[in-house]
Amino acid sequence: MEKKNQHYVPQFCLRQFASDSSKGINIYNFKLRKIIRNSSIKHQASEDYFYSRNTEIEKSLADLERCVYDIYSNCMNNLSVPMRNSEQRSDLILFISILYTRTLASLQFQKEAYEKLIKILHGKYPDFNIGKNNVCDSDHVLARLSIGIDAAKYLDDLDMKLLKNETNRPLVYSDNPVILYNQFTEQYNRMDTGYISKGLEVILPLSFNFCLLLYDSSVYKIGTKKSNFISITREKDVDYLNALQFLSAHENVYFSNECSEIYINNIAKKYSNLRSKEKNDVIEYKSISDDKTSLLTLESKHIFCKLRLSFVKFLKKSKSYIYDTSIIAHKREKYVNVNGFVK
Repeated sequence: MEKKNQHYVPQFCLRQFASDSSKGINIYNFKLRKIIRNSSIKHQASEDYFYSRNTEIEKSLADLERCVYDIYSNCMNNLSVPMRNSEQRSDLILFISILYTRTLASLQFQKEAYEKLIKILHGKYPDFNIGKNNVCDSDHVLARLSIGIDAAKYLDDLDMKLLKNETNRPLVYSDNPVILYNQFTEQYNRMDTGYISKGLEVILPLSFNFCLLLYDSSVYKIGTKKSNFISITREKDVDYLNALQFLSAHENVYFSNECSEIYINNIAKKYSNLRSKEKNDVIEYKSISDDKTSLLTLESKHIFCKLRLSFVKFLKKSKSYIYDTSIIAHKREKYVNVNGFVK
């Protein structure tokens, strides 16, 4: 059977935020600025032939999703995360990396970046003959997917913790759910979220009760080394995690019946002004020695919300780290000699 309706956020992920065992899910839609109750999951975070008419891509993603569904279940049922160097951990990290790059928000990031680069090149070289019409959406999607697959290995050194929400305030989810954040560089008014950045944090809700956190253990202390499980008992922590989903969302935030409409509307209103309309900046650095040479860099429009999670502590050695703001990329120790910087 041909897979025409292709999801860029897996249905099994969305079902973790549905109420009871129903097929519907609640939505806050940013375009309408309103709540929509009991919408069909089948038609959420999907488009016809999103990955292209080559449905083998969708089938391959579905194979990975089936593996990760079992991993999700094991994490939540056993209050644990996959062991280092295990196949399950590799599959989970690959899934997270691909999920970050396969969404509609990621597609818009790629298209916007491409159009900005083309505009700059046309301005410098009027005869430059590659235009935005030469590349279709599926080309952009596949380019982002390739990045997600190739770059997953750069998340492997991060530590992983399972967060269990013990409060009465449920976690929410969005159509762009993988959050890259960096509380360490935020101290310096920077948000370095490349895959090999020093201080990187990767946050992904698994359900309205569970969340996964990957983090740079050379910067942060989270819980104890003996346990890969953390209880969240403060509603403020849940508010911050939910705020990240509202700030990251492309069109929709999803939530269960346990979330009140007042809470959803309040958090949407609070963070609406921090949502960026543009996905990225293309910045040109001109050479000081050659007026014909310049460096073009692509930088994400980052989320800044002064994140303060009570269970995240800075290690003493990170507090003594000399952070030079003139350096474009501060890399984790393992990658200091690696060329390239994945955004």
